[in-house]
Amino acid sequence: FDINRGSVFGPLLNSASELALSHLLPSQPQPYRLTVVGNEAASSPQTQAKTMVAGSTLEQVRPLGIDYPKEIYSLSHVALPFPMDDPLYGMAPRPEQMNQYGINLGGLALRGERGMLIVNPGALTRTSSNPFYPYLQERVIETLAAPLQPPSPLASPQAKPASDKRTDAAYEAEIETFLQETDTPDLPF
Repeated sequence: FDINRGSVFGPLLNSASELALSHLLPSQPQPYRLTVVGNEAASSPQTQAKTMVAGSTLEQVRPLGIDYPKEIYSLSHVALPFPMDDPLYGMAPRPEQMNQYGINLGGLALRGERGMLIVNPGALTRTSSNPFYPYLQERVIETLAAPLQPPSPLASPQAKPASDKRTDAAYEAEIETFLQETDTPDLPF
């Protein structure tokens, strides 16, 4: 999942996150299918799935009919398996399930003084539900129902992975800084 390029958070985003996708995507055909979900245009909340099939670099584009919510600037791995209406982790639980767990972690909007919580606020501000859950569910069902495909010719033992060396030192330094940042390192979570 790409960052939300149509959000109001653009000026607040780390430049490494802005460039991450371009640095991660392979420039050579790969032995696997790759799909990236992101905005149709930088100023638009509408999203699309761009898929490169195994052995190709040509993109197949599919509009999703799902808007990237303006309050979400990126997804976390925690969000992937939970729909937006999940009673515990969803940002918008169904009213009849609102009190099922006594708390709705996905709907918390934290405001207050730093250091007051017993958990790291960063743990509670991560996106915990996935606006693209219906798309993921559809893809999983499609994949499970599809007949097994033979491996791509690129997956053969003779094939060597493309060497796509990134030498952008500034980008590497920014990634390293990003990975070392924490909100309050003295807290256990």
